[in-house]
Amino acid sequence: MPRLLPLALNESDLPLPELGAARLDGEVFAIGTGFAAIDEIESAAHRARALRASQHARLIAEQFTAAWIWGALAALPNHQQFCASIEARVSRVSVGWRTVREVVITDEEIVEFDGLGVTTILRTIVDLARFSPRTQRQVTEVIHELMRLGGITASDCVAEIERRTNLPNKKQALARIDPVYVIDGVDPTNRVEHPIEMHRVAHLEDKAAQRQTLARSRDGRRQDIHVVLTQHARHV
Repeated sequence: MPRLLPLALNESDLPLPELGAARLDGEVFAIGTGFAAIDEIESAAHRARALRASQHARLIAEQFTAAWIWGALAALPNHQQFCASIEARVSRVSVGWRTVREVVITDEEIVEFDGLGVTTILRTIVDLARFSPRTQRQVTEVIHELMRLGGITASDCVAEIERRTNLPNKKQALARIDPVYVIDGVDPTNRVEHPIEMHRVAHLEDKAAQRQTLARSRDGRRQDIHVVLTQHARHV
């Protein structure tokens, strides 16, 4: 049976005052800049549809806007982020509430929801890790939630980054996806079943070795001091 209403309603479907009144009556609920019928279960498709009407057909939701669509953020960010393929010849005009980047992207890195392209979860993770100016903790929390939603491991993300050559901000991206990976310098080609746990073990082993080295250094200094004091006592 065909749907009588789209997944999400916006000003292109009904005037905003009517949508606001329907919300007050409990007939719809807000999703980003749109509204959905109260009996709908909110999904990525609903969130994408809520944004589609106000965007150029060739723009692709990315980074934190894509993270919201995938469900990794509770609320749509005030500043929305979109990109366009360098082959799309779309104007990259950015306004106060929206940024548009021109990027190299393949069809396999885009999922389309009702006419709006969204970067895949894996591509979204890599882009956030590489470019987001937010604090390490903020970005890491969103990345980990995306990994959980997509069933993606840190090893998958590392492999995707390593697959690309001459990738800007590569070290920053690795640190945000798996900080222990960077500290330990583990070779990503040695694939393991639980990379984060394995890296942490290596990290603890490194710490133990550092403590042993420090203890030996302290013992050596004590011995040197003892020798100096002994020699001084003999001369006195």
